Amino acid sequence: MAGGSRPSPDPRGWPLDGGSVLARVLIVENDVLQRETLAMSLSLEGYQPILADGAEQAWACLQTQAIDLVLCSLDIQDDSGRELMPRLARWGPTLPIILTAEADQTKLASAAIERGAYGALQKPVERAELVLLLQRAHELKQLHSKNRSLQKEVERQLDYPIVAASEPMIDLLEIVEHATDQSDPVLITGESGTGKESIARVLHAQSGRGRAPFFVIDCRSLSKDLPLQAAFESSRPVSESVDAESTVSGGSVYLDQVTALCREAQTQLLEYLRENARTRRNQDPLQKSVDIRWMASTSENFEKTVETGLFRRDLAEALSGVRVNVPSLRERRQDLPLLVDHLVRQWAPRLAPSLRGFSEDALTQLSHYSWPGNLRELESLVIRTLTLTREERITRVSLPGDLLDERYGEVSDPASPAFSLKASRKAFETEVIRAALRANNGNRTHAARQLKISHRALLYKIKEYGIRD
Repeated sequence: MAGGSRPSPDPRGWPLDGGSVLARVLIVENDVLQRETLAMSLSLEGYQPILADGAEQAWACLQTQAIDLVLCSLDIQDDSGRELMPRLARWGPTLPIILTAEADQTKLASAAIERGAYGALQKPVERAELVLLLQRAHELKQLHSKNRSLQKEVERQLDYPIVAASEPMIDLLEIVEHATDQSDPVLITGESGTGKESIARVLHAQSGRGRAPFFVIDCRSLSKDLPLQAAFESSRPVSESVDAESTVSGGSVYLDQVTALCREAQTQLLEYLRENARTRRNQDPLQKSVDIRWMASTSENFEKTVETGLFRRDLAEALSGVRVNVPSLRERRQDLPLLVDHLVRQWAPRLAPSLRGFSEDALTQLSHYSWPGNLRELESLVIRTLTLTREERITRVSLPGDLLDERYGEVSDPASPAFSLKASRKAFETEVIRAALRANNGNRTHAARQLKISHRALLYKIKEYGIRD
């Protein structure tokens, strides 16, 4: 081999005569007979085996080839005598590892699983057990990839974080989760500034329509002279690589402040909704159709606009396939410290780089305020405060004067646990840890890696918060 001492990866990989490959599996085994036997078994099951006889070849394969799963003998070591497994485990759930071990290595295999391996099989490996474990490991990898993609898409689209430490927000997200994969219209109600558009974007991003455009139409800008159809030309799709008119189908349309529509536009919208419903029922492949998920929001008392005749009753019923009410900031005060933390992290690097955050007395004062402008007002206040401060920490006296005036606030018990930063963080961390454990099938090592904390820290929090996984 010219140019160095590193052995090249085994190029064979047992090709499948051009057939489809379920997954590419790196087999790391120093016993020739066992390595060849495993490769043949996987090839017959539709997998593409990549062979390595030791740690050095394994690393070369991982650096040069796309590997989905690793099947590794427990006693494989690198040139320094270190086990290969801990180094492989750094990939986490993106690279599931299955160990093969001798009968007398059971305790070592169990310890390796605690350190991040997906599972272990006893040598000689039974083909049926191997295939079943590979299938489960591959499903976990695909689920993790999907979750990461959805998380990145949601983070890219949202202006406000979806903080759900309070009971009203947890209930809201449960409704959103159930509504994600439906096609029924969604009506989102809530006060101005509560983040209704953010909820609509979550519904869109986490659905099968997530890669299609998301259109926003401000119904207050429409009139008799600007029909609903013309508004598509001026709406803003999330995907900028396509034009709005040709890609409405398959995407979502969000009608902001739908109760502001004039009667003519209401009639037109009702026709769209009925046509969309017929399209989903008929599914005629010969008929050109437009498939849209309609979402609408209002800050008005929706029932009152219907009762007074300002909004068509039949249109209200058509829009109410799924009803979502976004709580006001007053109703979710437990989330306030976490929202402030997020906004400080977002704006402090630009406005107050040396700022360390808000003090407990400042957060308590914020919790007394009624927040008529909700999240939008909270963000405005944080920006204004950071712009004016020269301190390392925002205290109560640093807040704008109107927040210190009881006439603008609601009197509350400062000792109430709902306003405690520690209580809010505990509730939030508990939910996040539970979600990470569920996403990793209870594997605490993988959950700790996903949460970017040490395994010891995760065990401490599980014990401290009384989390049962």
